[in-house]
Amino acid sequence: VGKTTVKSLIADALMRKGETHSSVKSFNNHWGVPLTLSRMPKASQFGVFEIGMNHADEIRPLTKLVQPHLALVTTVEPVHLEHFASVEGIADAKSEIFEGLIPGGAAVINADNPYAERLAMRANEAGVTRLVRYGRGADCDARLLDFQTDGEGCDISADVFGRKVKLRIPAPGAFWASNGLAVLACMGALFDGDPSVGVEALEAFSPLPGRGHVRRIDSPKGVFTIV
Repeated sequence: VGKTTVKSLIADALMRKGETHSSVKSFNNHWGVPLTLSRMPKASQFGVFEIGMNHADEIRPLTKLVQPHLALVTTVEPVHLEHFASVEGIADAKSEIFEGLIPGGAAVINADNPYAERLAMRANEAGVTRLVRYGRGADCDARLLDFQTDGEGCDISADVFGRKVKLRIPAPGAFWASNGLAVLACMGALFDGDPSVGVEALEAFSPLPGRGHVRRIDSPKGVFTIV
């Protein structure tokens, strides 16, 4: 649901501001997160960590190790239901990430997701005072104004903390309406409402292998596109 790709894009954006360290591939569990922390160079100005789970109480100790300034939940979907009684349980497990935020840190939430308010409530219970929403709603800090995809890429128009931005992502897929906006919301939250490094990263993006990479193959029957 976009965790690894969005993590990579956030890292690409932050590299434009300073030396950035991020997790390899999807090193996001009880081995991968401590390993990523221990590999972080002393000179790093930014660190980007993916934290995943398939059980309750997995994210809680990891986020307290990372102590993020900003925590993003891209979405809540019916995955790992073999370990949860409901999707609400998945939302609660993901919201554990807010418990590690430093005082004054930002919780970034996809307002278009049905569980957005549940996540916001959990963030509030964790003592988070800064909530950033992205989505299509008028009350979103990063609001999608228009989205078009043509099979070759996606065109996005958005209002990010009062700044109008337009960009083209050279990758197809309707999911970019949400994941692209997530990157812009995070950059705006970190840099006083300025999402420009996020725009640059999105416009230069090339899909990761196994995660939306597009190949076109010529054959006697025509040209085939494989995602």
